[in-house]
Amino acid sequence: MKAALHVLCAAGALMLALPVQAASNLECIANSATAEEQATIDRYIRNFRGGTAEDRDDLVFVQELISEISFGCAMENHWGGDAEGLARLAAVSRVKEAALRNGKAISPELLAKYDAFIAARGSAMVDIFDRIAREQLGFGEGEQKAGDEEALQSFALALGIEKQSAVSDAIMELSFSAAVQRVIKAEFGSY
Repeated sequence: MKAALHVLCAAGALMLALPVQAASNLECIANSATAEEQATIDRYIRNFRGGTAEDRDDLVFVQELISEISFGCAMENHWGGDAEGLARLAAVSRVKEAALRNGKAISPELLAKYDAFIAARGSAMVDIFDRIAREQLGFGEGEQKAGDEEALQSFALALGIEKQSAVSDAIMELSFSAAVQRVIKAEFGSY
């Protein structure tokens, strides 16, 4: 136990001694998982059912796993704490998006309809979700604009889903997970 504490203190001192530079290599976490760690992440994605207690418990475990990987990436890439947190959040959002796309929380038919809608006329929706993500992440510029609420309602109607349902929640979470990744990718180099 005492040896582990010394290792942690030495690692912390080393991080403080390393110069912090503009963050790069956002993909480090995804590219640094061992085969066993990746198998755990893949199992979570494969088994995700859409908001069950088991899903939430498994996500906590995946988040802890990603945190361990991100520590190594922070050391390797000289990330500051904010950059590490953003990289970790982007990695978790990537996993959540993949889990939501696995065909269990959202049907393959609805997912195809969603993707077609976003590809055809979704830039306004993407902008809305990106503004929400920017606000939630503390980047500012996230103020809701007139018409956003109506656009979200039209989005749900176009997909044929009820606005207040488990499926609409999953679609919104999918959209938000993608937005978080886009916003972090755009901002990462400034950390």
